Amino acid sequence: MSANKQRVFITGGSSALIQKVIGFLPKERFQFLMLTRSADREISGEIEWVVGDLMNPASYENRLISCDLIIHAAAVTHTYDEKQYFEVNLEGTKTLLNIAKKNPRLRFVFISSRTASAESGAYGHSKLLAEIEVAESGLPHVIIRPAEIFGGNKGEGIDKAIINAMNGGVQACPVGVQSPMYPIHVDDAARMIANIVLSENVVGKTLFVNGNVPYSFRDLINEASRVCGRSVFVIPLPKPAMQLLAALSRLFPGNFGIVPDQVARLYSKKEHATGSVQTISLHDHIVSLCQK
Repeated sequence: MSANKQRVFITGGSSALIQKVIGFLPKERFQFLMLTRSADREISGEIEWVVGDLMNPASYENRLISCDLIIHAAAVTHTYDEKQYFEVNLEGTKTLLNIAKKNPRLRFVFISSRTASAESGAYGHSKLLAEIEVAESGLPHVIIRPAEIFGGNKGEGIDKAIINAMNGGVQACPVGVQSPMYPIHVDDAARMIANIVLSENVVGKTLFVNGNVPYSFRDLINEASRVCGRSVFVIPLPKPAMQLLAALSRLFPGNFGIVPDQVARLYSKKEHATGSVQTISLHDHIVSLCQK
């Protein structure tokens, strides 16, 4: 390993988004150390897997303290046990910060969420509190709030909604959501995040990573069904109906396809940025899926 390379400690490195981010960062400039619970990882020239647990600082502190940069992306995103959001998303971030403070030159890049707010359920609240800890740490830092990302995982999130709409038939659709989605392709989101990482003069800011075109859930369903030529019958679900689903989900976990706090997340007010440079629109992405 070149002594001139910056050492980057990464949590949540197995996600599609962070894997893409790493791909946009020049290997001649960075050496990546990625935290993992699995010992079955190979060490390569640029990537070294650090076996440890986010909540057990002794398992990785000696590796983290010598780094120049942290990209902290690990988080619990969907759980029925809402205490886990705070235990991992908040306390895990505080644990990293406590180690990082021993090296004041260490830059902290926190991957948060566009849903970070006290009104966004336990997940959003945990991310907001973690943001506050980062902002008050005294470390050079930047907070990144990604919006809805497509093109990364067909089994969850907006990707799952797109696939369902492409199949046509009867589709339930939340309505009355005050803040539209601003979806962005995983490649564009990763490129934007990598550019922020490379901009070392970007310090003390909260930046949004999102697309430029707003979509409601009905817009998304209509776009996917139109492009793929499928007929869809939309059943609108107003906020009270969604809140009922959240309550039932608490009583009967696993039976309704959502975790309870997702409803509060959905209906909370969210901000976004304008003017992002996108190479893959949602429309073009759906066209490519329909052609496969």
